[in-house]
Amino acid sequence: MFVASASFGQGKAPKKPSKMWYRTTPVELNDVKVDAQNIVSDKEITKFKFTVTNNTDHFIIVKPQECSFKSIHGESKPNDTKRIMVRPLDSENKVIDVTNVNSPTMHEYNFTYNVSGLYKSNNGVKAELPDYLIPATQNVIEYDDFRIDLISAYLQSNTQWRCKFKVTYTGKGLGVVEPRKISARTQGGGMLSNNGGEKSFALERGETENFLVYISSNMPIVIVWNDAFKSCDLVKSDPMVLQFNYDPSAK
Repeated sequence: MFVASASFGQGKAPKKPSKMWYRTTPVELNDVKVDAQNIVSDKEITKFKFTVTNNTDHFIIVKPQECSFKSIHGESKPNDTKRIMVRPLDSENKVIDVTNVNSPTMHEYNFTYNVSGLYKSNNGVKAELPDYLIPATQNVIEYDDFRIDLISAYLQSNTQWRCKFKVTYTGKGLGVVEPRKISARTQGGGMLSNNGGEKSFALERGETENFLVYISSNMPIVIVWNDAFKSCDLVKSDPMVLQFNYDPSAK
């Protein structure tokens, strides 16, 4: 909040600069840390780089439409409502901005960014997907909360199978996919590892993503999904609040 007497002397408050810079202190709660850098505000827009660090074994989602800027003038929502999704033990950042015109929430000597839309996935339920023969006799698997489409499958240099899939999540929570957990077996029963290095990802209802599986063999194989697909619920976490304080030295 604006405090002229405490920070800027007695009497009439000084005129605010046309562009104001701020500092904040990171906030960490339940293994999730939020921080902001390069915080700047003028009479039209306020923006900063928002960073979320996930120290858990679960996916973290931040929904900006549930977050808000607050100051003495009231409350405003961020312009971009696209979610932020953070893999386990990883971090993500995104530029957050809010328009100040006709709603001068910011451009004050201090204000807050309230991270209320913070969610964490639970352990989830493994999808029991049937094994899948390559070369394929069918191109689509629909089971539990997932649909898997085979885009292509062919031998590279007659030494390994390159299989490209598209997965669609049809559940109501969060579909977590870990391609590295996928393996294969020979028709004789021998187990084969996945040589692909695809990172895990998560999907909300109706979303799709492609992934690759590489199996060293030049014979027909059977894809074994193991526990690579899980349907998880999203559990809302306690809100976290970043306090932004005017600091002319923070330019």
